[in-house]
Amino acid sequence: MNAGYGIGDIIAVSQLAWSVYTSCKEAPSNFGNISSEVHSLHIVLKKTEAVFLTRQLNGDTEGLRELVIGCREVLTDLENLLAKLKRLGDGNSTVTLNRLRWSQGNVTALRDHIVSNSTMLGAFCATDQMCIFMTSFD
Repeated sequence: MNAGYGIGDIIAVSQLAWSVYTSCKEAPSNFGNISSEVHSLHIVLKKTEAVFLTRQLNGDTEGLRELVIGCREVLTDLENLLAKLKRLGDGNSTVTLNRLRWSQGNVTALRDHIVSNSTMLGAFCATDQMCIFMTSFD
């Protein structure tokens, strides 16, 4: 990996994904669906971690860095949204209803980004593994 960037960064983002996943499970019902996507992203991050703990990355460390940063950014955005919604709620039904209406669009956009990041990271790892496989025939 690049200087100043390594497996520890993947581990940290994986831990963030787990933390956000547990927060989503405890959040209002409109976050219930996004929790499964966050959990899937966590699984992909853990697999990425396992793959790169056992062998060297074949090539594109900058690409992996950008993908992991993208995962961290969307997870941080979701974490911030969950914290903000928690602060807004006070048990008042009108406030709670407004809070849920306000958050639904944000949740949908974040969900799309989480799915996209998970897909791109999974594809990156699969491509890297394919390169390793193909070079074993050289």
